[in-house]
Amino acid sequence: RNLYVDGVSYMDEVQLDDISEPSDVSNKLYSVSSILHWNGAPLGVPVTYRHVMTSSDISNSSQTYTMTSSDRTGDSDVVFSSSTVLNKVQVYLNGQLQFINASGDVNLTSTSLQLDFLASGALVADDIIQVIVYA
Repeated sequence: RNLYVDGVSYMDEVQLDDISEPSDVSNKLYSVSSILHWNGAPLGVPVTYRHVMTSSDISNSSQTYTMTSSDRTGDSDVVFSSSTVLNKVQVYLNGQLQFINASGDVNLTSTSLQLDFLASGALVADDIIQVIVYA
């Protein structure tokens, strides 16, 4: 099939030149450093959040933790919360994949980047939390 743009037929492929990220990314498809982006998020490139718990991270209930920008590797536009489609998020605690569900191991809260581990006292110093988010 041919692709038509402004009445001009393009066959087989469309090439996007690399650009700087636009100031308004809403509803835009573009390439930055040969990585395809849609709506400000890279396509097919996961963002990883990783944090090693310290004693100062531990609260009385030791159930929640909110990731910070220093925990992130990848595009800052990719975040997670309770409104994120669950099949786009994987949560690991000490290398073990966690079940994301109200009756599972962990929930994504309405607060951006926050995890709620369902067992009281689930988090202790030296625990490693890793979250992988697919755009």
